[in-house]
Amino acid sequence: AADNTQGIALIDKTTNEYILNEDTQGYAHSLKIEGDYIYLADGPNGVRIISLKEILTPRIITKSTSIKKSDNIVVIMNINLDSSTISSSTITLKDEDGNVISSDISLSNKTITINPKSDLIQNQTYTITLNSQIKNTYGYELGNEERFSVSVGSAPKQDSVDISGTWKMSGGYS
Repeated sequence: AADNTQGIALIDKTTNEYILNEDTQGYAHSLKIEGDYIYLADGPNGVRIISLKEILTPRIITKSTSIKKSDNIVVIMNINLDSSTISSSTITLKDEDGNVISSDISLSNKTITINPKSDLIQNQTYTITLNSQIKNTYGYELGNEERFSVSVGSAPKQDSVDISGTWKMSGGYS
């Protein structure tokens, strides 16, 4: 929708989520979507042409980069993904030697969770690859393969505490 001085807003009618909310620096008074483009009448700025593909192409917003050995790896995308394109064949976790680590992969809207079936090894770095054929719910593909690394830190140190002494019945300790 053209939203006057607020710019434009694209809202997914099925989820009521904002896909795009952008101040256009003009006076957005009408728009038309045709094919993969938005044609926006933006007051004194004239007509702007905005590519839907640029807006709707899935991109990583945030991801795990350092975890504990038993943690899941989480990837958050900019847009809801098509669950039929999320699997162990489109998302892989590999160790430093290039061996695939068996994992359960799940999706909740924009959030991908990679749950290794066994604990990862401390002080190792793993590589996550997202296949270019992952799609969002509008059919747009990731386009390029995405790779990033996750390091597995040491487990928190367990300090021992000396509790030797004599307890008194009144609740005190000596």
